[in-house]
Amino acid sequence: MNLEPDLAEFLTGPVLLIVSAADDRCRPAIGRGVGASIVGVDAIEVILSRWQWPDVVRNIVSSGRLALTASRARDYVTYQLKGPAKIRDATPEDIECAQHYWAAITDELGRQNVPAYIVSQWSPDRDIVAAQLSVAEIYVQTPGPLAGTSL
Repeated sequence: MNLEPDLAEFLTGPVLLIVSAADDRCRPAIGRGVGASIVGVDAIEVILSRWQWPDVVRNIVSSGRLALTASRARDYVTYQLKGPAKIRDATPEDIECAQHYWAAITDELGRQNVPAYIVSQWSPDRDIVAAQLSVAEIYVQTPGPLAGTSL
């Protein structure tokens, strides 16, 4: 499923990134992404800490699936993407992407009166990996009458 340019820009901006994956018994684990980059017309890579979110990473590896929810704090515009996924070790470019994300999301949330020390808890730089999601499904999750509709 193609990521339209407006959606791609949204996903790589200062939005809250929630990653989730279920284990073999369908029990979900969730964590926070710390940056994203578009890697094709239908794929996105989300950066996360395996150290902080080991169950999420383990579940992606075992199930080969990922759900990514991206929400903008200032207006709650939210999308969820689902599809096959795989984990790879982070590159220096991934670390740089995460650093840019940390600065941008800290600034964005600061405008919403969220203190920087709160945001820093979500942004470890330890054991960083990238989860590549091949987007198969996209849903609008913004609260309101369109919530849950497919794009």
